[in-house]
Amino acid sequence: MSGNRRERTDARVFSVRQEVERKRIAFHEKTLPSRRFWCDDAGSMRTTLQGKLVVLPILLGLALLGADSGEECDPTIPNIEGPFYRIGAPERTDLYIPTEGPRLTIVGEVVGHDCLPIPGAWLDFWQADSLGIYDNASEDYRFRGQQFADERGEYILVTNLPGVYPGRPKHIHVKVQGEIDDVLTTQLYFPDDPLNDSDPWHDRSLEVLVIEELPDGEILATYRFQIDEPGVNPCPGDVNQDDAVDGSDLSALLGFWGTDDPSTDINGDGLVDGLDLSILLGAWGDCTS
Repeated sequence: MSGNRRERTDARVFSVRQEVERKRIAFHEKTLPSRRFWCDDAGSMRTTLQGKLVVLPILLGLALLGADSGEECDPTIPNIEGPFYRIGAPERTDLYIPTEGPRLTIVGEVVGHDCLPIPGAWLDFWQADSLGIYDNASEDYRFRGQQFADERGEYILVTNLPGVYPGRPKHIHVKVQGEIDDVLTTQLYFPDDPLNDSDPWHDRSLEVLVIEELPDGEILATYRFQIDEPGVNPCPGDVNQDDAVDGSDLSALLGFWGTDDPSTDINGDGLVDGLDLSILLGAWGDCTS
């Protein structure tokens, strides 16, 4: 990616994240009382809102905070690799080609079965062009690119809406790997594609959440990958994940005192008790400083 294109992409991610951070506390107070609730009801919300055009900052915030298709944070299901995977794609997040139709931007994250982020997770994307043709030989590796999630487990893919490969709905292939050796190979699909119902490999849980279609035709979407390994808590004690350990986290912990609530069992020993309180108090303050 050229320097200017990388700067534009980075600026876009920064802008989106600023909006997400600004809304984070409000989302938590109004809708998401605990991380377990995020994995449950936020997940069902993702299903019910699938494919509808809604306000970007709000739904993207929900997605990055924990929207998922499974009620108990089930891992993303595998899907066929297909015959056109190529090893050695360039490391890049921007695959967009202006002559290939509408721009598609997918922002999301990679998390573990505990809904915590997988920093540095590897993602390798490949797809067909606007005519449904894969680049299987050129040195340009058109519509192919690998990347690594950031320290928050977040990724961005800037590409074009793929064309229809004969007999199949629009889809994007991806491989995802965290710290362990297992590699998830799957595909992303698009809601309301008329070929979805007849496709033997399509699964609704693999549909991206369309957030907005801009006037210029660009599509903004999100998808959160969950792989079957534990994630990393970037801020132990930050129960409500608002990037600060403060009175709201303490209140939540005390509210579940003596239970096995996973959102407040900070040390994961199956009991919310003084050990968790000690961790919380030791981490008190702003997690971003």
